[in-house]
Amino acid sequence: MIYLDTNIFLRFLVLPVTDQDRVWHSQATTLMEGIESGSVHATTSEMVIHEVCYVLGSRQQYGMEPVDIVERVRAVLLFTGMRFDGDEGGVFRAALDCWQSNPKLGFSDSVIAARCERAGHELATFDRHFADLPFLQLLAPRDDLHERNLIPHQMLLRSPHQRCNVPPSWRMAPSARCRPDLPHPLERTPGTPAHDHPSHSSARPSR
Repeated sequence: MIYLDTNIFLRFLVLPVTDQDRVWHSQATTLMEGIESGSVHATTSEMVIHEVCYVLGSRQQYGMEPVDIVERVRAVLLFTGMRFDGDEGGVFRAALDCWQSNPKLGFSDSVIAARCERAGHELATFDRHFADLPFLQLLAPRDDLHERNLIPHQMLLRSPHQRCNVPPSWRMAPSARCRPDLPHPLERTPGTPAHDHPSHSSARPSR
């Protein structure tokens, strides 16, 4: 098994400029072609993918748009020879899909969202941009939720904080797109996944 570092991705994905770049691009391409065919098995990590996305999108480096970065990185992750432990590959692909749909989020926060969605975790955060993701269940301090108008007072009283041992000063927040006249996201039929609730049915990242 081969572990791919950031520069292997970059030399493969970016057109060479200098003579040395052309040498590295050729070498990286040969390796990636083996992985694509399945004759070579390789893996990588969340940190490497984050670095690749950051460098490709940096205005001081290559200045690519998120949609272009996602297209290129996703293609490599789908190569036949790529191997990941457990559901890691699915998490990375879900994060890329989430980032493509929400470019302002960034890849790292998209990984957080993907992990929470796939594992069914509530996300405790002060970052407001997560409220734009209707498939997430957010936890935030009660006063913060009130000031941001993310949750009506009556919903605060119905928060299931006892269920997951959340301190009483924190409460569950519905998505910013969740209408106040709908039931609370957690008030659903037992056994029904959170993303099947009406307030979570749209804009779910594809896998």
